[in-house]
Amino acid sequence: EWYPEFHRFHVEVVRSTPDLDWKWLREERPELHRTIKGIEDTIDGLGDARLSDVLSLMREWRGLVLKAESEQGTHE
Repeated sequence: EWYPEFHRFHVEVVRSTPDLDWKWLREERPELHRTIKGIEDTIDGLGDARLSDVLSLMREWRGLVLKAESEQGTHE
């Protein structure tokens, strides 16, 4: 039930961070890239989970994406 909402949220976060270069992130901050992808994988595998758990992971994921965008901006 919560997955479509996560997908919409994911699309919106990516849309709101258009300057984030995922290639840069993979090459320059591989550990941050792995952490972001790990949270995505965790969310994908949750199945039946409490919404509060999903929202917590979504907040953490969004925070990491914003951190990546910020760090990239300081290295350009």
